Amino acid sequence: METISFSLNSEKRKAIDKIASLLERSRSEILNDAVDAYLQVQQWQLEYIKEGLRP
Repeated sequence: METISFSLNSEKRKAIDKIASLLERSRSEILNDAVDAYLQVQQWQLEYIKEGLRP
């Protein structure tokens, strides 16, 4: 694991913390899940676009 830092507005942080609390998980776990989901969607979308561009 690596530590990174980025800016996030306080409303989003509060929402993440609320989800983490309700799920009894850490903020890091919630953020890792969110990044995983984002990457899956982006990778799928890019592959789908590449397929559409193939002759």
